[in-house]
Amino acid sequence: MKRKPKGTQKNLVFEVRDPKQYFALPVHKWIPKNLPIKPNPDEIVRETGVSYLVRKEKFKPNFGKPSEPPSEIKKWTTQREDEERNRFFEADQESRANLHIRAEVSPDATRYLHIKLENFIKQLLQLAKSGNADAACLLGKTIREACGELNKLALKEPALLRPEAMRSLNWPILDSPHPFLRDDSAGILGTLKVGEGTALEIHRWSKWSLKDSADQYAFCLLNFIHESRRNPSELVGLPAILIDRIKALDKYDGDSCKDWGKVAKDILLHSYPEPETIPELADLIKARSHTKTPGRIKQRILEKIQARFISFS
Repeated sequence: MKRKPKGTQKNLVFEVRDPKQYFALPVHKWIPKNLPIKPNPDEIVRETGVSYLVRKEKFKPNFGKPSEPPSEIKKWTTQREDEERNRFFEADQESRANLHIRAEVSPDATRYLHIKLENFIKQLLQLAKSGNADAACLLGKTIREACGELNKLALKEPALLRPEAMRSLNWPILDSPHPFLRDDSAGILGTLKVGEGTALEIHRWSKWSLKDSADQYAFCLLNFIHESRRNPSELVGLPAILIDRIKALDKYDGDSCKDWGKVAKDILLHSYPEPETIPELADLIKARSHTKTPGRIKQRILEKIQARFISFS
């Protein structure tokens, strides 16, 4: 296939950086508007000038537009499927090779490859959820093999994975009914220091829990602030006065938790100015006496999340 003359190719700019500009509940995520894929109206929680806040559960990955009606594609002969297979594998070989080399010097090039990987995983997962056993088994096989290789790397070169592991609450481990076929989970978790970069201590004696949505939302706020204090230069999307308040916070503990709670409330309101209109937040309030007016619902939402936030100390 001939390459289009320079200047005539359609440029699709993917914003792949994750600047953590805005907080999102764990059931939501922010996506930039400059992606070629647009969410459906029922997927959108709210939008800003540059981003959409979407519901993860309802957000459907867009795998492109088929060249023929689905009914016709399902009638393809084996020969026609083989032709499409060849076209599929040949289409981006050069780009993948170029980006693979470029990734040695460019973090963005690595993220481009990651986006492609995520799309393929989501495509197989969607097929598996629809009842496709081949997709489910192949997905399981791929993840199992990748997990095995990942943890070999974890034991050999832990420094490569430690930044991600330290900000994670858990880590993929291979287990088996046979004791000699199991990963050394304690060794891997300890070597990678899993969770040690999060806002709270993570060990078997930890008393805090994430048993309900209010706990989970409060923990996400806590971790958002924790990460923000480590990398304040990335918070270009938040108001300057809020960034200054984040920087001024002392380490989270029993003495500083109320100050953190006040900042957490304003971060929540920055992403969700009307929390009473967001079902995932409004559902936190059950008592009828607290749901008589929108203002009362909003007040109780903020009070409940702040109370859970402070309880982690």
